[in-house]
Amino acid sequence: MKNLFIIGNGFDCYEHCLPTKYADFRSYILSQYPEAESYCGLIPETIIQPDGSDTMDIYEVAGYILQIIDNCGGEGWCDLEYYLGAAIFDCLHDDLDSVLWNESDKEIRHAFYNNEDRSFNMRQTFKYIKELFYDWIVDSLSIIDYTNVRKEKIAEVLSTGDAFLNFNYTMTLEEAYGIAKSNVCHIHGKVGDDANRIFFGHGDKERAPEWSDSLGADYNLSRLKEELQKDTQRAFDMNIDFFNDMNDIETIYSFGFGFADVDMFYIEKIAKRVNLSNVVWYLNTFDSNCPKKKEKLLNLGFNVSTELRW
Repeated sequence: MKNLFIIGNGFDCYEHCLPTKYADFRSYILSQYPEAESYCGLIPETIIQPDGSDTMDIYEVAGYILQIIDNCGGEGWCDLEYYLGAAIFDCLHDDLDSVLWNESDKEIRHAFYNNEDRSFNMRQTFKYIKELFYDWIVDSLSIIDYTNVRKEKIAEVLSTGDAFLNFNYTMTLEEAYGIAKSNVCHIHGKVGDDANRIFFGHGDKERAPEWSDSLGADYNLSRLKEELQKDTQRAFDMNIDFFNDMNDIETIYSFGFGFADVDMFYIEKIAKRVNLSNVVWYLNTFDSNCPKKKEKLLNLGFNVSTELRW
């Protein structure tokens, strides 16, 4: 292996105009659950079935999830995953009861039990986001037409590739550019994979925030943050052979990769497996104008340059 390519979502959504942005995921949810557009306010409640199992109204679930994420802002995938680990908890906090410590014991207990119930329902609601995400991959990304999306300047660079670490769920490399499937590592899964092979979530390892005025919510919100975390270690372990075959890498090219903190886990693994003194990392022309991306690579010991052909 000589040349390694790191491919992120910008490669699909911006360079090839494929429907892979958060906005496209949002549109898919509304196409399946149109009532979610007008949903406002209330936290969905768990419904106990006659057999003792519990469920939730999926329209309410979809509406509440979109409502919270919209309040966080941002349409990039790195933004969405970041918000799942941090910003959504500020929004969720607004739906909890505030405990005033000068109130009576009865009022404090009432607020505690309310927050316990509400935070449990929040946790159950956001568990569905991964299910919705997987449904979107199955229903929408699997029917992408790759005809006429190939770009010859990009094809010229890709033709030198020996291995591809692909953060996308699509088959753009294989279908549009003819890259052999055996050369591509879809680190977070791909179209056609089972749900347990699709990785999605945040990388924030800090505890969920604890608010002194929201007594009763800490346990469920802490568990929710854990459940929304992307299991990068498992993804890495499932693809360990790909990473262990990097000792002879000489050049690395990246395109559309956001260098989000959650995904830097894999770049750190690469840095430990290559001879950094002999490797040059080439950013594409757009990314080369982002000093934060370059700084992250320099801090890991990479030599950084720019690939002017793309």
